[in-house]
Amino acid sequence: MNYVNLHCHTAYSLLDSIIRIDTLVDKVVEYGQKAVAVTDHGNVAAAVKFTKACKERGIKPILGCEMYVAPDTRWRKKYEKIRTGEFDATTQKEILRDAHSASHLILLAKNEVGWKNLCTLCTLAYEEGFYKKPRIDHELLARYSEGLIATTACMGGDISVHLKAGLDVEGEGKTEFDPWLASMKFNFYVQHFGDDFYIELQDHGEGHVQDSINEWYRERYPDEMFIASNDCHYLTAAEYDVHDTFLCCNVVKHKNDPGRWRFPTTQAYLRSTEEMEQLFYPHELENTVKVADKIEFELPMTGTWFIPKLHKETLNGQTPEEVFTRECIAGLSNRLHGKEDPKYKARLDFEMAVFIKAGFCEYTLILWDLMDWCRRSDILTGDGRGSGAGSCVLYALGITNVDPVLRDCPFERFINPGRLENAAPPDVDLDFPQSRRPGCHRISSPKVRREQRLSNWDVCDTWRFRAHTETRGSIRHSTGRSKPFVPLGP
Repeated sequence: MNYVNLHCHTAYSLLDSIIRIDTLVDKVVEYGQKAVAVTDHGNVAAAVKFTKACKERGIKPILGCEMYVAPDTRWRKKYEKIRTGEFDATTQKEILRDAHSASHLILLAKNEVGWKNLCTLCTLAYEEGFYKKPRIDHELLARYSEGLIATTACMGGDISVHLKAGLDVEGEGKTEFDPWLASMKFNFYVQHFGDDFYIELQDHGEGHVQDSINEWYRERYPDEMFIASNDCHYLTAAEYDVHDTFLCCNVVKHKNDPGRWRFPTTQAYLRSTEEMEQLFYPHELENTVKVADKIEFELPMTGTWFIPKLHKETLNGQTPEEVFTRECIAGLSNRLHGKEDPKYKARLDFEMAVFIKAGFCEYTLILWDLMDWCRRSDILTGDGRGSGAGSCVLYALGITNVDPVLRDCPFERFINPGRLENAAPPDVDLDFPQSRRPGCHRISSPKVRREQRLSNWDVCDTWRFRAHTETRGSIRHSTGRSKPFVPLGP
């Protein structure tokens, strides 16, 4: 019997999963499974690292995301609190719970179109639908469903959340038992995803709630729609307590707090095929393989950099190199107030040749246009920070205000002329205010070809051993006396 796990979270599901990508893929190899999906909450940040790890070990990578879906519209950002009738023993105030503002949905990229749509949905979830979580809605799903495979996700799924007699994934009464609404939502997904919509059947030992959901589905829909699933947040059953401690960081509660949020199961780990065979029918396992076989997309790992391209209207009939050269020469002349200086000219000619050879002309012109617009719009910008301050080209274009010739700043720290083959675009710190960032983003977009987009970079920090030890101690009410003896290394 074959089986593919299509619902798995990694450490990129921040403060929610403790699975590391390398250990995940190693465990899949150990189980003899041929593919695995990564479906982190609200992001696809693991895509590159996950694809590399899978290719090295001969595993088929499936890229996906567990999206948060707004119950009505992504634009709604205010929900009334739910009165519980319970009172806090200390303050004597009534305990209020947050209303239901998001449910779950798994999306898998079937092909390149699906991958682009998945990335678009993730972006819009943050830019337009963010309320506690990055959220999408049915309007966006209808617009960007092409090339995607959708599954019903866990008990907190967009359909299943209405089948739990009022209990949501945290065990709180946020939704009413409403099989009619569940059926309406089911019809919506079938309409927009067709044969690429599947029902996840799970069994984490939660008891009658999950069993009743599974039974509701099995009574109404054909066998080919069912896929066996195990929502994975840690690698083995032995890691439950470690993961439970980890969740305390998420909710900022002590480990022994009886009222803190915790998983309703001890079985949210990566199960072997043999374990899954004990819980599900054969066709429900085989269907996971059929879903994996549908996946045609694999993230290209060619090591090639794709530099943004400018509109033809922006270039006005000239090549990027011609525009780049003209603006650099004009900019340096302006910097020197019309005077000619052989030292500056030689430095500029040398740098321009490096930029042109490396293919960075259009990239640099986009930065030049952005900084020019910022200054014309009275947006504060930096004078030049980092290695970019050593470039005469950036100085001539007004991207930086540091004179590298006068200050004797080396250009080679910015771009190494001896290593230009497939070189990464140089990092330029523009430094404009966070409050004006959206406007700077929009002004750049029209300059780039319409089939391309600007991207936001995100940085994920990881705990090293010492920080982890300190955090774990605070969660468990430890005195922290061991901290001075813990090394600072990884």
